[in-house]
Amino acid sequence: MRTLIIKKAGWFLLGVSMVLFSLLTNACGRSASVEEMHFRVNEELLGETYADSLLSLSMSIPVNWSDITEDIRAMVEMMFEDTENEYEQGLIFRAGYGNLDEVAFMLLFDFEFKRIDFDKERAIQTFLSDYTEATEVLKKGTYTHNQIRFHQMTSRDSDMINIKLVGYSTEDKVFILDYFVPQSIYMDYIETIESSIGSILIQ
Repeated sequence: MRTLIIKKAGWFLLGVSMVLFSLLTNACGRSASVEEMHFRVNEELLGETYADSLLSLSMSIPVNWSDITEDIRAMVEMMFEDTENEYEQGLIFRAGYGNLDEVAFMLLFDFEFKRIDFDKERAIQTFLSDYTEATEVLKKGTYTHNQIRFHQMTSRDSDMINIKLVGYSTEDKVFILDYFVPQSIYMDYIETIESSIGSILIQ
């Protein structure tokens, strides 16, 4: 009887050890795969500062881009209200800036990730996975910058390049920032967008 109890206890402890090892391995794997990204910020390419108290972040807008939030709010909100994609229904439009002469602009959203999954990472991965089915992905990756964890995806369609950032601004807040630039002038904007991304800070 005593031998049986010892054997059962041994199997129980072995099982617990394996579960703990698996959890620690996965956690270490996730943290080890995310590197700190350092951006070159050229202040001459940046204009006004935008601050969002709801998302607890601030950032510098590309120079010569103006606030187009109210000009496009109705159009953007209608577009996402009517979407059949569940992952897009959780996007709450916060701000828009752009140079309409060049058709270059950025859109900022509050992402209600819990509509997809209560776990932020799973919700973000589901969102990005669904999004990739509708676009041509050129590059994607995950990194941290200024204490913010970012998922970045660069994609394109026939005319535009889209740089999409999904980041945590607080424990319960996730934002999505999209830069859209025509392919014909994208190379001219790389340093500007890098500088703008590099300026993002948690408030």
